[in-house]
Amino acid sequence: MKKYIIRIDTAKLLKEIGFDEVVEGFLTEYLIDQIDPEYPEGGGPFGMVKGEVEYSESYDSNSRLEEMGGDSYQCYSSPTLTYLQQWLMEEYKLFVCPFLFKKGEKGIWKCRIQRFGFINYLPPSHIVQEISKGKKKMKPMVFDDYYLALGEGLRHALKIIKHEYKNETKN
Repeated sequence: MKKYIIRIDTAKLLKEIGFDEVVEGFLTEYLIDQIDPEYPEGGGPFGMVKGEVEYSESYDSNSRLEEMGGDSYQCYSSPTLTYLQQWLMEEYKLFVCPFLFKKGEKGIWKCRIQRFGFINYLPPSHIVQEISKGKKKMKPMVFDDYYLALGEGLRHALKIIKHEYKNETKN
C-alpha cells in the first residue's frame, strides 16, 4: 500500500497550529544553496538547493525537529494524509471527506469539510472552493483523484483552524 504524505505547505500550517505528534516521516526544506566541495557539479551529501524539499522516514515530532533546523534548512513533521484526516477529526471535530462527484473514465472528485457539534446541532458542510480566475466568485474545486482532493481538503481545514485561532486570540 502506498503512503500518501502531506505537502510542505501543509506541514508548515500544521506546525503553526501546534501539531506535535510523533509521526513516521518528516520533510526538510533547504533555505540556502550550498555546493558540496567534493561534488562541484552539484549533489553530494552536503549539497543543497534553496527551496528543495526532501522526505525522510524517521519517527519525530515538530518540537524535536526544531532542534535540528538552523539557518540552512528547516524540518517539519509529515504525517500521512489519512493520519492527518483522523487527527483533525479527533482534535478539532473536523471531518474532511473527498467524494466522487462525477463518474467516468477518470472520476472527478470534490472534498467536503464538516464540523461535528452537539447532538442537536447539524452544522452545514463546506465544499472546498477557490476564487475563479478574473472573477470575484467562489467555485468548487475539482480533482482528478481521491488523494489530491483529500490533500487539498486537509490543507483547507488547517487554514480554517488557523483563522479561528487568530480570531480567538483577538477577542
